Amino acid sequence: PYYNLLSVWREIGLDGQRDTYDGGLHLNVHGAQKTAIYFGRILQEHGVPDRREEAERVAYWDKEVQRYDAQKHGEG
Repeated sequence: PYYNLLSVWREIGLDGQRDTYDGGLHLNVHGAQKTAIYFGRILQEHGVPDRREEAERVAYWDKEVQRYDAQKHGEG
């Protein structure tokens, strides 16, 4: 399925001034987090399995989270 999340902008809780870096065209990290949480609920509702406890995925995502946090805080 295709999901156009523009129609649920307010439901997601997005604010064009705070959650984008260009006045509403592209999400910044805060807008992306809000959207990921919203979309995660859609995936759960459609039965997509939660694989966060699989060892290989945990190791991969631990590295990605560290990289993401460094970028988010201007370190990378």
